[in-house]
Amino acid sequence: MSESVAVGMAPAAVLMTEPKAPSPCLDSSNGASGPTPDIIDIRRTLVEMNLKDEIFTLFEPAAGPRKLPTLLLYNEKGLQLFEEVNTSPTAHSPSIRRGQITYLEEYYLTNYEIDVLKQSAQDIASRIPKGAMIIELGSGNLRKVCLLLQALEDAQKHVEYYALDLSKQELERTLAQVPDFQYVTCKGLLGTYDDGRNFDRREAADFLTSFSSTLGPSDMMLIGVDSCADPAKVYHAYNDRQGLTHRFILNGLSQANEVLGDQIFDENDWKVIGEYVYDEQGGGHRAFYSPIRDTVVLGKVVRSYERIQVEQSLKYSADERDRLWATARLTEIGHWSKGDEYGLHLLQKQPDILRNACIFYLGHIPTFLDIQLTKTSGEAATEPGYFWDIFERGIDPDVDNPELCHAHSKIPDEWPPVEEIIAYQEGVRARLRRFYRDGPSSIPRAVQRGIWVGFEHEAMHFETLLYMMLQSDKTQPPPTAPRPDFEGLAYKARQSRVTNMWHDVPEQVISIGIDDPEDGTEDYATYLYENNLDGVPASWANLVQKTPSEGRSSRDSSAPSDLIKNIAVRTVYGLIPLEYALDWPVFASYDELSGCAAWMGGRIPTFEEARSLYSFTERSETEKAEQTLGKTVPAVNRSKERDTWELASNPVTDRGDRLGGQAAMGGVWEWTSSPLRKHDGFEPMTLYPAYTADFFDEKHNIVLGGSWATHPRIAGRKSFVNWYQRNYMYAWVGARLVRDKPQV
Repeated sequence: MSESVAVGMAPAAVLMTEPKAPSPCLDSSNGASGPTPDIIDIRRTLVEMNLKDEIFTLFEPAAGPRKLPTLLLYNEKGLQLFEEVNTSPTAHSPSIRRGQITYLEEYYLTNYEIDVLKQSAQDIASRIPKGAMIIELGSGNLRKVCLLLQALEDAQKHVEYYALDLSKQELERTLAQVPDFQYVTCKGLLGTYDDGRNFDRREAADFLTSFSSTLGPSDMMLIGVDSCADPAKVYHAYNDRQGLTHRFILNGLSQANEVLGDQIFDENDWKVIGEYVYDEQGGGHRAFYSPIRDTVVLGKVVRSYERIQVEQSLKYSADERDRLWATARLTEIGHWSKGDEYGLHLLQKQPDILRNACIFYLGHIPTFLDIQLTKTSGEAATEPGYFWDIFERGIDPDVDNPELCHAHSKIPDEWPPVEEIIAYQEGVRARLRRFYRDGPSSIPRAVQRGIWVGFEHEAMHFETLLYMMLQSDKTQPPPTAPRPDFEGLAYKARQSRVTNMWHDVPEQVISIGIDDPEDGTEDYATYLYENNLDGVPASWANLVQKTPSEGRSSRDSSAPSDLIKNIAVRTVYGLIPLEYALDWPVFASYDELSGCAAWMGGRIPTFEEARSLYSFTERSETEKAEQTLGKTVPAVNRSKERDTWELASNPVTDRGDRLGGQAAMGGVWEWTSSPLRKHDGFEPMTLYPAYTADFFDEKHNIVLGGSWATHPRIAGRKSFVNWYQRNYMYAWVGARLVRDKPQV
């Protein structure tokens, strides 16, 4: 699926205006050249029918003042008044080229945006990947966007540009003037978006939300925002000395007559009133029709003092602009500006919130421990007590529908200051240390259990925080840990590769639960390539947009170089090229890996099969050790496979000829194909009964073992069971392959 970039919102709330002078890549004369443009009609209904109904609805509203649709302004004549150059000589200036609205000196938006684009088009183009689809909403005469298209052409990026406008004649004329680009393909879309209305602030947010909700993870929007706070400058931009803007507005009455099929409005009976409106959100401009004398329209008397709004152009302060992005669930990833008065903003959809903000875990970990200590000791809670209300339990929503989520702590509008959370954390730790003053043996058993639950909880969330942080481009590498020589380690791993072998595992007897009542990455890259799958695991990152390939007739034994060179792997040291991690285990969602397993001729084992593997491997290794070194005592608190793990996964291709046991997957947890379900004899933990019970939903699968970031006391414990939603992409979980032995 192509990535897309939407540019140039025409509604005034997010206005993207036109340059002052003709772009070097577009002749602004009225002539046309080149082949007939490719224009796609995307109109669902006739615009005229929609407009006719809207005229009646707005002119005689159920409540509020009369209005008329803004779309009336943008017929063919209106578009030419707005942005076309008039080369006809005038009586006062017979040889001077005379411009329309977007060429007026007073119309500062044009000047500002062209300045921004001239300065920043190359930088903006660098953010747009090859193969992208660019859609400009309300394209007009293309003078503005042509600066960006030229920058993309200069960068030799193959992209498709679609100009969306409501006038077929204007699309044909302007697209015919576009140069014959080699890399940029230009097409037209005939239609409207939300009827081309001018929005109030709430409607602007709703409008943007309707777009952001359809964006994919790599899609972007480029939006121009006017933040001019100079009342005089704003007023004269829409009330110019030549009166062109008022002619443009009055032309809307002629269009209304055409839509209604009758001479309803006589332009000679009407005047245009433009005004600047101040408010703390940024102010703005509004345009009205007002009759010169009392007149009758559509059977209704309109008094000479009445005003009928037809246009508004809101200006956005910095705070209001940020509020707009937040309400529309958009995140700004780049901006280019002309002082404080105008800017272009590159935005992406905010990711679905599958976890709380990182700061939540800073308070959640000590709060959870404090709750367990209070439950088991009967002592008073650590202050401030309201932390229990906001930090007790985090969110774990349904990946398919994040609106579905179990009970959790309320999310405050603003989290407490970090300093306050750190002070609380120290208070809880001081409370914990007091229990150890007389030695561990003096701690009551119930409190010991609460402490252990708190310890495991903190260890697990340490890992949660790490894999969350790896998804952020802002995360810094550890300052005191030297960066490994990934290239050298990759070379060593390649030299140590062995052929993967299948191993027979006989029937095993395993124990499930505890009786303690309370009181390879290269194979995956090849799989993606062979099956033409564009998505990559969340643990990887695209460096360059995938380009079309010729395909291959047979499978190679290694991953294709054109895929590998464009992918990086996320680590705590930042992104490293995939070619340096080909011998690591791949970590991805169950849904992603199960398809790969089938493609490789196997499947992901069940929970019972994985536990049988661990049992068989442990017994085999114990027998071998007894023969060579004498009896060994297995330690619960350490895993020998993890002695050299440091802040990253380890190669596994040197172990393909032997069977790996628990937590021996090269630094990843292990998916099983078994959904998390109640087994016979299951009882919820009294201290935290919802820990498991909330997830018996047939969407979570059991994972076993541990990753490079899992505490050894957890990774090495046979009874520990973890789980994730099958399509959850961010945890460090991999998979091994099994297949059923043919019956003889």
